[in-house]
Amino acid sequence: MRLFRLASQRRVLPGFPDGDGSMGSISPGGLRRWLVLGLLVFFAPSALLADVVAVAHRGGRVQGPENTLEVFQLTIDLGWSVWLETDSWLSSDGVPVLHHDVDMCRTTNIGSLPGYDCDVAANNPLGRFPWIRDFTLAELKSLDVGSWFSPEFAGTTMPSLEEALTLVNGTGIPLLVEVKVPGQALIIKEILDRTGLDSDNIIIWARQSWSWDLFHGVLPGVRQITGILPISSVTDALLAARAAAGDFGIAIQAVGLTSELVDQIHSYGLIVYSLPGTFGADPVTTQIPKGIDSWHSPDEVSWSNFLFNNPCIDRFDNDADGFADFVGIDVDFDGVPETLPDPGCSDFFAPGEVTECQDLIDNDGDGFVDLADTACVEPNSLSETPSVLVPSLSGLGFLLLGLSMLGLGYIYGRQTHAGRLASSREPKR
Repeated sequence: MRLFRLASQRRVLPGFPDGDGSMGSISPGGLRRWLVLGLLVFFAPSALLADVVAVAHRGGRVQGPENTLEVFQLTIDLGWSVWLETDSWLSSDGVPVLHHDVDMCRTTNIGSLPGYDCDVAANNPLGRFPWIRDFTLAELKSLDVGSWFSPEFAGTTMPSLEEALTLVNGTGIPLLVEVKVPGQALIIKEILDRTGLDSDNIIIWARQSWSWDLFHGVLPGVRQITGILPISSVTDALLAARAAAGDFGIAIQAVGLTSELVDQIHSYGLIVYSLPGTFGADPVTTQIPKGIDSWHSPDEVSWSNFLFNNPCIDRFDNDADGFADFVGIDVDFDGVPETLPDPGCSDFFAPGEVTECQDLIDNDGDGFVDLADTACVEPNSLSETPSVLVPSLSGLGFLLLGLSMLGLGYIYGRQTHAGRLASSREPKR
C-alpha cells in the first residue's frame, strides 16, 4: 500500500525529457504501466494515506480534558497530520456521547452531587459508580467534565458525537470513534443523513469482536478499522475476510511487528493502525520504518514537536533530490523499492541513533513519556534542534501526478498514431 507515496516524488522515467530537452523512447508496454499506475494514484480510494498519521488518544490529553470539543480544537490547531480518537457511549435516551470510562467519577463532578458517591460504590443509587447509560443527554450536559483537568476548563460539557462531527466537518481531520456499546450504527446513520455531514468525518473503530460486522451494512460509505490484534492472529485468512467485508484497515499490537507483515496487510488493501503507545511496545520510531500508516499517540504535544524537528519521518522527498526521504517506494512489494530511500534519512531511526528522549516511551519509569519528561524536555526543545516544518504535499502531489499521467496519455496517443500512419504508408508486399 505504498502507491500513495508516489504522489510527492520527483522521479525521471524513461521517455521523459532529458536534460537537453530531448525525448527518450517509450515502449507502449512500459508507458501503459505508468499510465495505469498514475491513474491508480490519482483516482485512489480513501484507503490510501498520504503520510504517517498520528491518532491523538482521546482526542488529546495533554492540552485539555480528554474527549471534549475544547481539546479536539487544540489538537487540530497543532496543524499536524492527525485523527482524533474518541469513545462513544449511549445516554439513557439513546444519544451517542463521548467519554472514555464506563463510569464518570474520574472525569466529571458527579461525585459532588447529592445522592452520588465516587468513593464508595455501594452508596450510589444502583449500588455501583454512575455510568453514562444511567443519564439522559440533558443530565450528562449538566456535568462539569473540565475541572478535574484544570480550573481553566471549568464548565466544559460532555460532547455528543454529533457535536464533535460538526466540529471537524470541513477540517479534513476525522474522528476515529471506538464504539463502546452496541446499538449505535443506525443512530450514526441517522445523524449523517439528517445533518448532511460528510461521512469522511468519521472512521469507525470496531475494536471488540462483537462490533466487527455491525457497521458495513448500515454505513457502507463509512470507513472502518477493525480489532486490536496481536500479530500472531494476523493471517491471510483473516486479512482476506476483513478485506471482503470492506474494512479500511486493522489495528494491531505492535509487539514483534515486521515490515513483511505490514506489506502483507497492505497487499489486501488495508492500512495498518499500530498501537505501540498503548501496550508499551516498540517505540514509534521503530514502527515507522516498517511502513505503518497510523499510530496511537498518547501525547499530542510531544508528537507535534517531534514532527516539527524531524523531516525524515514523513517518507516524502522534502529536499527534491529524487529520493523518498525515509523508506523509499516499493510499488510491487517485492522488497526492492522502485524509488530509493534518501541516504540522509534511511538510517535516521536506527536504534543507535535514536536518543532516549526521542523514543516517546517512559524509559526511567517515572510515569511520564520521555518527550514530556522534565529530564527530556530540554534536549528536544525548539531552540536546540533545527526547526524544519514539513508541509503536507499529498493533495498537490496527486493533482500534479494526475496531470502528468494525462500528458503521458497524450504522448502515447501521438506516438501510436504516428506509428500507425507510418505503417500505412509502407508499400504493401
